[in-house]
Amino acid sequence: MKKILLPLLCVLFFLCDQTIAQNLKIYPIAGFKIHTNQLEEFSSAGFPKIFTSPVLGLELSYKNFPLSVGYQRDFNIIFWNYIGQEYDEEWNVLETLQEDQIQLCWKFKHFSIGLGHYWKKRENELNYWIPGAFQLKRKGIQFSFSYPTQWLDIELRTRLQYDPDFSALVGGANYSLLFLYRIGKNKPENLTPGFLTVNGILGIRAFPLNIKLLPGEEFNMGVGFAPALGLEFLINNINTSLNFEKDWWLYFNGGSPERDLRGLIYNTFIGIKYHYKLRNEHHLRFGLGGSWIEDNENKFENITPNPTPAQQKLGNFQVKGLGVSFSYEILRNTDIELKTTIPFIGERPFENPSRNSIGIFYRHNPFKKK
Repeated sequence: MKKILLPLLCVLFFLCDQTIAQNLKIYPIAGFKIHTNQLEEFSSAGFPKIFTSPVLGLELSYKNFPLSVGYQRDFNIIFWNYIGQEYDEEWNVLETLQEDQIQLCWKFKHFSIGLGHYWKKRENELNYWIPGAFQLKRKGIQFSFSYPTQWLDIELRTRLQYDPDFSALVGGANYSLLFLYRIGKNKPENLTPGFLTVNGILGIRAFPLNIKLLPGEEFNMGVGFAPALGLEFLINNINTSLNFEKDWWLYFNGGSPERDLRGLIYNTFIGIKYHYKLRNEHHLRFGLGGSWIEDNENKFENITPNPTPAQQKLGNFQVKGLGVSFSYEILRNTDIELKTTIPFIGERPFENPSRNSIGIFYRHNPFKKK
């Protein structure tokens, strides 16, 4: 009997193990998190700075079971540029942010809720000026509410910090908004409103450079190339979308005794776009919205011992204005776009040629009908 039972148990275990393995799903996660620079313990003076941090992770789930477990990490590097010897500059990397999360997620019919734990590390000059006075590491519990829109999950998180101090609910540091793509996951048919199309935007912009160079510096080409990412929520019936777009440009020096970072320009655009379909099935798109620009070249002019109220408003974004764009779909889902920013604050309109760009952009939607 034992000779029969033991091999039978081994076979059953193997079959069960194969069944479990076939029903387990692992999804890579990619996206970004929107959060502020505020500290958990207290609110900093002035306007909070908004960060866009990339997110990477993995999620493990079982077929037809609503519970999943995932790991995610988001990170950010805040750069500082040359500000002159009179300010005794000592760094180019102003701050680093890193956060790891493990989260259980329970899926309902139209949304998901999550419970998890996070480990956060924040390092900046405060940790070195007064060692021990400011904590590098923080831990806590996080809660999340997630709503799927086609291939993209929109997730709101709040947290309860228990180490080194207690913090919860109050303050921007305890909240974040995430846009996550679980790569390879099937389309949730019952959660796909027919009036809405969600597109991811990937591309690159080129623009003329307008930076004061130090001795020994030069540009091989007077053009900067900035990678760009964005999200587009298109209301199909009215051919109009709400767009969130951002591009980043950094230029590093090699071996410079003056500065490691030659230039930094980040552009953020939030606005609407009208999509006009031509007879050839391609689109013209017209965009209009708010434009916020972080430009270290302008930032230096606002660094004074006694900044005026106008200068204080430009601490996070040195140029604010109206973003205007026009694009043509040269290939399916691929546009050539012309864009300009007409400044209201920080510069005079059309003063700086760097506010004009030409770009090429691809609209990503894994479930879009061909």
